[in-house]
Amino acid sequence: MGTISRVVKAKTSDQDLIHLSGYSIYKYPPKQAELRFNGNYFLVIGTNYKNLPSGLDAMVIQDEATKNISIIYAGTDPNQPADIGSDAGLVLSSGTPQQFKDAEAYYNNMKATYGHVDFVAGNSLGGGLANYVAVRNNVHSVTLDPSILPANVVEPSVNSAAAKRMTNYFGGYDPLTLGEVAGGYGGRIPGAKINVDFGISWLTFLTNNHTGYVGGTDPSTPQENVPVGVQGTPSAGRIEFMADHQIVTDIWTGEPLTAETVGKGQRIKIDTGSMEKLSSGLSNPILSGIRQADGYLNHSVQTVESEGARLDDRQVSLQNQFNQLLYSTQGIGPFLLAFDELKKINPRLSAILEDIYWISSLPLAEKILETVSAGLEKITMPLIGIPASIADLDLKMEDLTVRLINLRVKAIPLLFHGLSQHFFDGIVDELKAHDRIVGKNMDLLTNQLSRFRDQTDQVRKIMNQADRAVARAFENGSGVQQITANVDSSFQGKMEPSNYLRNGMTLRKQQLEQNFQAFSRRADEEIRPILNICFGLAGEVIDLLQTARTCLTAFSWEADLIRIPFLSWNNQLREFLSQTKQILSRSVDTVENFSETLNHVQRHFSDLMLAFKPYIETALFNGTQYQAVIAYHHATLGILQDIRLQFRDIIYQLSENESAAILQLENHSKAICNNLSILIEQVKRGTVV
Repeated sequence: MGTISRVVKAKTSDQDLIHLSGYSIYKYPPKQAELRFNGNYFLVIGTNYKNLPSGLDAMVIQDEATKNISIIYAGTDPNQPADIGSDAGLVLSSGTPQQFKDAEAYYNNMKATYGHVDFVAGNSLGGGLANYVAVRNNVHSVTLDPSILPANVVEPSVNSAAAKRMTNYFGGYDPLTLGEVAGGYGGRIPGAKINVDFGISWLTFLTNNHTGYVGGTDPSTPQENVPVGVQGTPSAGRIEFMADHQIVTDIWTGEPLTAETVGKGQRIKIDTGSMEKLSSGLSNPILSGIRQADGYLNHSVQTVESEGARLDDRQVSLQNQFNQLLYSTQGIGPFLLAFDELKKINPRLSAILEDIYWISSLPLAEKILETVSAGLEKITMPLIGIPASIADLDLKMEDLTVRLINLRVKAIPLLFHGLSQHFFDGIVDELKAHDRIVGKNMDLLTNQLSRFRDQTDQVRKIMNQADRAVARAFENGSGVQQITANVDSSFQGKMEPSNYLRNGMTLRKQQLEQNFQAFSRRADEEIRPILNICFGLAGEVIDLLQTARTCLTAFSWEADLIRIPFLSWNNQLREFLSQTKQILSRSVDTVENFSETLNHVQRHFSDLMLAFKPYIETALFNGTQYQAVIAYHHATLGILQDIRLQFRDIIYQLSENESAAILQLENHSKAICNNLSILIEQVKRGTVV
């Protein structure tokens, strides 16, 4: 295929790359497929599905508007053992899995084919592949909830130039990145890390929280809104669930906007064009977002006012969720895999001992027994002790399994201690009173935003009139007539304070905190001692293997001196020693890897518990209408925080302007930003964050 012509008008947005990474690639669209979303059009110009033993899946897409070419790497496919092996290899090994090497080879091939590759992107394992390619090549990567990079790639650190080319978006409820950061692997995700508030902390959406999307009836289109609440009750409704829609962007430039970057960018020129963009941005996404948030709150109010329901199946839901998270690849999953490998040492050692017996029984063995018996005995003694140590370790691993089961079955129910079995407990009246005030404040903010948009449009018209007046003056050769900026200065209205929920939600939070701390202490007391014993037994196995290997090395020097003409005995002995050395070295590596993963679990077990605390807290209410109340408040909170971020940018761009009209807009935007902060604090009281 020839090189595609490059006529770049802009660049493919992060939102589009996230959509392609979290949704489109998982549909494995064929070559020449047309992908349409967010008002944009993409063409699949290359694919690599199920072609490589490593499990690499990728597609090459061209943005028809920008002509940018991007490679989208697929994330972990649970039906592909190679993908699972690559994931596990990142934790269990210091090397680079083959799939990462194939990802770079594919990038180089596509760059040679098309003349340029502008972006690499991916979700999960695909995000790790994209970052790996970006670290080693001059290309930008955009990822969603990426896996970590191989340890040897980021040690001691990725250079700053490469890191600037990498943007990683982390979902607030993604179990992978939560576990990676809590487990001490955050340094192996280089580049910018931007938190995006999408998703719902329910076990039902565990996978979707990771990919950022929920499948729709049309395979080419995700489901934009997901159902929450109990059907047939006021809690039933829908919440938007689209990762790319939750990326906050600058109204004027379209670039991603974060708390770290706002107020630091290049200032725009305040003219009619910038005012028109501001007016348009105030309509959508800001005003449309506030109306969406208001709809969420209305559902919450209706739910609170309805009759409460019982918290059915809470314990089972939480136990299942805890089990899945605990045994994930970011929990003790790699540790268990490493132990499975360790148990394979016993058959290898049995084969070595059988070979030693066989060598001793060969012809002439009696005549040379004095020469080799001591060496063989030194090798044999530590090998005989290893199966017993591994058997002890196996028993302790069984004990660990029993303790984890007891933790799930007996300790998790204690998290519910002291909580009412009824829906809203004693805070129903406060919730109702509080949400009424929040609703009034939401109406006030909506009116202020509408007036601010109208004022912005008025400023735009004034500036446009001034531009035309200047043009006419130049044409007529006359002086410029002064245009008066008569912008509406009335911007009254303060948020009504709420004294509700301060004690009610605090008491519930304190209750949850107290129970969770008790659960964490019990988990630590149950698990840590057995992990310490396992660590000691692993050390014993390592010592025995290293002793056997040392004896083998010493005996190999003596064996080199043995020469028996006309017989192959000495050659057979040397072959045995060579093979045994390889087996012992491989066995040492296996046990050391087990010991390292065990040590990692020991050091980060408490962190892992804490990282998934939001899941555990929310799961306490799983299957109830209260769960929907929390979800509606959290969705509202995310929207308000995004709007406040955009208004911080608006204030920055409008500041340091001498125009009285622009100064007035700046003051009004500050008032709105202040009211947003008040409303955010009030809405947050209805969540579990």
